[in-house]
Amino acid sequence: MSTFIPGLVHVPVTPFTPDLKIDFNTFEKIIAFHLQHGAQALAVQMHEGESVSLSDLEQRKVLDFVIKTVKGKVP
Repeated sequence: MSTFIPGLVHVPVTPFTPDLKIDFNTFEKIIAFHLQHGAQALAVQMHEGESVSLSDLEQRKVLDFVIKTVKGKVP
């Protein structure tokens, strides 16, 4: 597991499909973009953004997806 060292924390947006489901295919590309462009950590589901619009189950799915996708590269 990565240890957080203060640095550049990116906040990727959570994309949605036209029928308001989380677009995990696009989300994977967004995460890859942030990792390729210097993110030292990712902050997901921030309260200023989509977290207030997601159910508890959706929030858990997003978090699980991000953890699986970053594979320990960043916290």
